[in-house]
Parts: sequence; C-alpha cells; structure tokens
Amino acid sequence: MKTKKININKKLQKFSDHWSPKVIAEMNDYQFKLAKIKGEFIWHEHKDTDEVFIVIDGRMQIEFQNETIELEKGDMYVVPKGVQHKPHAEEECKIMLVEPRGVLNTGENTMILLRKMMFGSKSNYLFLFFFGFLIGQDCDEDEVELWSDCYSIDSTTHIDLTAQNIYGEIPPTIGDLLI
Repeated sequence: MKTKKININKKLQKFSDHWSPKVIAEMNDYQFKLAKIKGEFIWHEHKDTDEVFIVIDGRMQIEFQNETIELEKGDMYVVPKGVQHKPHAEEECKIMLVEPRGVLNTGENTMILLRKMMFGSKSNYLFLFFFGFLIGQDCDEDEVELWSDCYSIDSTTHIDLTAQNIYGEIPPTIGDLLI
C-alpha cells in the first residue's frame, strides 16, 4: 500500500465553505476530516462514538447543557459519545475532526431539502442539505454530470428526481466527498 504526505494547509486552501467537513485521510476505520467553521451549528449528539475536535487555526467554542469549552489554535477536545453539544465560532476557525468512517456530523436529526436554482442559462442543482452540508452540481439543463466524475468517487448512488426536473447522482454519504 502506497502512502503519501498530506499538507493540511494546502488541503484547507482547496475549499471555502463552512460546516462541510472534507475527508483527507483514513486510518483503519477512522477518517481525518478538515472543516472550516463560522457561526453556529445545531445541537446534536453522536450516540455511538466520541467526536474529536482539533483546532488548526482560529478559535471556537463547544457549548454543552451546563458549560462552554473555549478552544484555540493547538487545542484538542474529545466530546464523549451521547453528550449533546453545539460547536460555534464567531470568526472562521479551521479544525480537524477524527471519527469512525461513515459518521455524519449531523447528530440524530434528518432533513433533506431539494431545490433548483437558476443562474442565467445554467442550472445549479442542489441535491442534499444535511445541517449545513451542501452538495451541488453545475451543468447545462440537458446535461448530466456524474458525481464520480466531479469528486473521483468510485461508488455513487443514483436517485430518480425526474419529477422535480433534477437529474444526476449523489455520493452514498457526505463523508465520501474527498478533496
């Protein structure tokens, strides 16, 4: 198996969206995810796993029912499984999350919002919205782009949204969006 060096700062430069973790590496059954956060996330918990926050740059807070933890560059905090928490940052903060493969940073709630937005002669199809995780696709109205082409993903899931005049594929989990 061939491994490669990963430069965290270069990976962080590849995206600008907030609250949308990107998988940069895997080890055994764990994923290392980078995220940029700003503003508030939702109250949530992970019933089956702890969640690790490592602050790479900036400051953030993790609010709990009875206290708030302040974290800054170089700090790490482990939120125990089953503990409700709400991360937030007043200014942009760059973090790394370490979690078992397949864990979504969404807690127990589930919400799907399907929208179609028009930009001149091009359509921007927004497929899934899971608590701040937005996945989109730009294409001509009659053109179909595969997520596997956009994100170099081997496995995608086809969904039929023709009734909503939306076409394409989505990754099986948001955590599969590799950068």
